[in-house]
Amino acid sequence: MHNLPYAADSFDALLSNHSFEHSYAPYILTCEMRYILRLKGRWLINLPHWESVHAPVTYHHPSVLTPKQMTELFTGLGFNILKSFVLEGYGFDYYFLLEKGELPGCHSDIQRALRERGEALT
Repeated sequence: MHNLPYAADSFDALLSNHSFEHSYAPYILTCEMRYILRLKGRWLINLPHWESVHAPVTYHHPSVLTPKQMTELFTGLGFNILKSFVLEGYGFDYYFLLEKGELPGCHSDIQRALRERGEALT
C-alpha cells in the first residue's frame, strides 16, 4: 500500500477494509490512494474505532489515528470528507467516505520520481 503498481487516475473508487490502521506511513498511503484515484473518485475507509479494544496502537496497528488526525490528514491532501460515522453494533467500526478534490502535487510525486530512478520506498 506504500508503493502501488498502478498508473495515475486508474480507479473511480477504492475500499480500504481494516487495512489503513496497518500502515506504517499513513501519509504516504493516503498520497498513493490519491495518486491512483480519479478526480471526484471516492474512497471508503473502514477501520476499528480508535477507542475500541481492537485498535490499540501496537506493531500490528501502528496507525490508529483519532478522527481529528484523520480529518487533518485527508483534508490536507485534498480529499473532501463526504461522511464520517461510527457503526455501532457491528464491531464498533469507524468509517470515512472521501472524495478526491483538486491539489497540485503530493508526496506521491516524490514516490514516482524515486520509482523512476529505481529507488522506490517500500
